[in-house]
Amino acid sequence: MTGAAAGTPAGRRARFVALLAIPLLAFPLVLTACGGRGILRGIFGEQGTFLVRHSRSRPLAIWAGEERLGIADSGSVACFGSVKTGSFRARATVADDTTTVRATSVVLTPEDPLLWDVDQNQTLPGRVHAQLCEDRS
Repeated sequence: MTGAAAGTPAGRRARFVALLAIPLLAFPLVLTACGGRGILRGIFGEQGTFLVRHSRSRPLAIWAGEERLGIADSGSVACFGSVKTGSFRARATVADDTTTVRATSVVLTPEDPLLWDVDQNQTLPGRVHAQLCEDRS
């Protein structure tokens, strides 16, 4: 399509189809490269189960990003069953204060509950403890 052919209706139509086809063909590649499930989770806002345990002397307020999930009592597993999936910074603060006790980066998926052990500052598969959430419902 050079010269006079580019200005003809057929040339303009061919250029339009080519410009339209590039993003349509690239979309599956982007999904594959970036982890399509992660992108779709971000779009549809799925929910996951986030569990927290600690043995501190005082209750801790648990945060997922800027959202306060609730209070985790000492010596038990706290269940937060409606947490938006994806990557976020989990923080534990003293319940009546904003002083951060621990923080970690978390990737939560809807199909795999995640347990954050605040004392050890590690995240573990939480499927075994997820039964606690169902028992409390």
